[in-house]
Order: sequence, then C-alpha cells, then structure tokens
Amino acid sequence: SSFSITAPVEHGKGLGHQLGAPTFNQTPSDELLIPARGVYLTCSTIANQNYYGLTNIGTHPTVDVDATLNIETHLLDFEGDLYQKKICVEFIDYIRPEFRFESLEKLQKQMAHRCYR
Repeated sequence: SSFSITAPVEHGKGLGHQLGAPTFNQTPSDELLIPARGVYLTCSTIANQNYYGLTNIGTHPTVDVDATLNIETHLLDFEGDLYQKKICVEFIDYIRPEFRFESLEKLQKQMAHRCYR
C-alpha cells in the first residue's frame, strides 16, 4: 500500500491562491515519518471522492527562506472550502526534488503549465 498522511487542513499564507493554484496545508503529527522534500503526484479523499493533485513537501524556498516544513496540496479538479476538514493524502509518485525558482514569476509560469519537473 502507498504512504498516506491524514491531517486537518490549516490556514496557510494564501500564496497558492494568489498565484492561481490554490492549495491546502497540513501539518502531520510529530511522530509521523515524512517523505523526502519535493513534489509528488497524490490522490486526496474528500467526502468519499478521490481527487488527483500535486503535493509539495518543503519550506517554500522561493518565497520564504526561514519557513518551517510544510505539506501543501493543489487539487487538479476541485473547488470548495476544505478548512478544518480531515483529509487523507495518498502519495502515488515522486515527481522532483524541491528547488528554488529565481522569481515568483518563474514559479507562477511553471505552475500555470502544470509542468512540475
């Protein structure tokens, strides 16, 4: 079976929404082992429906050099409010390691094309 994280959705900084790719943020319990930093193909279960998405595990190196480790997921075909819902995110495939983009514009362009490699 695949690795998964189940945790409540928390408020983030809203940057994903500003950049055109809204995400939901989760902080897993301290005793849970976390996969390597990077971008993953994932499947999230919300109200008994499955939604594919991209999950980033990392510290937002493009926008905040001092950020703590964060897990955020962008769902490909979902609209709605997820705050305080407990969501299971199943990790399917590792796409690429985390890296810092030279600018927010370059990050936004990458996100818009859904070209995450």
